[in-house]
Amino acid sequence: MLGYVKGSGDFNYVLADLMNVYPNVTKAQALNDTEIISQSKDLTTRLLSGKMTNGGESLLNEGLKKIVSLVSGKDRIAFFVTDAIMSGSTSDINQNPRYNIDQKQNLMHDISNVFLGKNLAVSVYRLMSDFNGPYYCFDNEFRNIHTQRAYYVLAIGSPGVVVHFKQQLDERKKDKLFKFKPINEIHFIDNQPINKRPYVYGGDVNPFTLPIDSQYHLVSFDSKKVDNASSNKLFGVFKVSVPLDAFSNYSLSPKELIKQMKVYANGTPYTTNLTLDSLTHSISFKVDRQVLPTKTDNGTLRIVVPYFTPEWIDNPGISINGDDHYMLNPAEADASTFLFSYFIQGIKNGVVPQNQGSLYIYDSTLYFMEK
Repeated sequence: MLGYVKGSGDFNYVLADLMNVYPNVTKAQALNDTEIISQSKDLTTRLLSGKMTNGGESLLNEGLKKIVSLVSGKDRIAFFVTDAIMSGSTSDINQNPRYNIDQKQNLMHDISNVFLGKNLAVSVYRLMSDFNGPYYCFDNEFRNIHTQRAYYVLAIGSPGVVVHFKQQLDERKKDKLFKFKPINEIHFIDNQPINKRPYVYGGDVNPFTLPIDSQYHLVSFDSKKVDNASSNKLFGVFKVSVPLDAFSNYSLSPKELIKQMKVYANGTPYTTNLTLDSLTHSISFKVDRQVLPTKTDNGTLRIVVPYFTPEWIDNPGISINGDDHYMLNPAEADASTFLFSYFIQGIKNGVVPQNQGSLYIYDSTLYFMEK
């Protein structure tokens, strides 16, 4: 991280603001140092004076292990500031200069193994700063570069404390003087799918709220009332709204949620137009009344959002998933992070493993019964 410390950006002051989200209780320490810093002003002083330890080999998964050991099983949160570049050891690379490329799947699994079975949540915040220092590419060849580069802050802890930090940060970011303002963020907080019920209305012209049984998620309705409140009174519709606040533990745009959301009627994929309802702050769609229930058999409506990678993570300007040798040309050096999408996938597989958690961010089923 030496290049960020020596850059002319706000990196040092951003970390000070991070410490001040929880003032007087947040401590700072370099991974290769034993000295603990208790005050944000002292952190800034040490960084600017060059007295903060930067030397020594530091493997990303090993650094994460140290962080996780501080919070696992405790009501605490820890922050890990990193360039998020996965790499093998110097010995690994000396034996095989292509080690980091050839072993990228194993490097990803090393990240996953740090979090497996720990019941922890992780938020990843992406920030930018001026970088002025050595950049090491996949085979450890390096050169000094001077450019804007991304770095990352991982918030790690039990789900409740990671959510609390996210909420605190959302408030702090409203302050123009507060410098810890991520450009992008992704959160792995819920290891089970969200099951917040949507709202259901009868009709689309004069819609009225339909009650939903809290225990059985049962929607009972009068078909004539639904039809009379619909634009086509012969073929009534239900209007369904999924509140955006159901996804408060995520930083996903409504556009991405709409793209990923899937609707099933009676177990069959149902094609409908999903739209953002700005008045109700929800994603809304219509379902033909006739496709759901009959008087002898209840109908089911299932809404899911699968886990997906936000578009920003796979952006070529953010993630280098191959050869980063071009970074050694100062004119071509950019903000991209080598194997970043693999790093994110590694976190996801550890925090929300497919064999323990769910493949869905959101999964809610309603049952419809005609009176």
